[in-house]
Parts: sequence; structure tokens; C-alpha cells
Amino acid sequence: MELVACAYASAGCPDRVPRSQLSLHNESHASHHLQLVWEKMLKIQQIQGAAGCPGDDSQLMERKESESLVMLGHHENVSKVRFK
Repeated sequence: MELVACAYASAGCPDRVPRSQLSLHNESHASHHLQLVWEKMLKIQQIQGAAGCPGDDSQLMERKESESLVMLGHHENVSKVRFK
């Protein structure tokens, strides 16, 4: 049985699962994966903000953060989210 790294390993998921169960792992850990990606995104934004990168729109960042927190609070509905 070949173990493979989770597709979200770069976001921080340490799991190695049998290749045949990778889809099941992704489904059952969707909310955890979302949280990992969200935390990674926040770190990147903090680094960019600290570096004074152009395009730092604080109102847009606040809106994104607020929307993401709502999604995290209602992770059972994440699969129904559609972006425009």
C-alpha cells in the first residue's frame, strides 16, 4: 500500500494516506484544510504588509478576512460557496 502526502501538505497538513483513500481524506478533512490555507494566507498578507508591498488595501483585506471567518464558522456550508 503506497502512502502519499496530502495535497495540502504545503499548507501544513502532515497526513500521509493510502493513494486509494486520498479523496476520502480530502472530503473528511475539508474544514481543517480550509483553516490551514486561511492561516497560511494570513501569514503571507502579514509579511507583505510588513514589507510595505504596493496594493495593500486594508479595507479589501478586512472584507476578505470577515468573509473567510464567516466561512470558517460555517464550514459545513463551504462546499456550497460560489465566487463571482
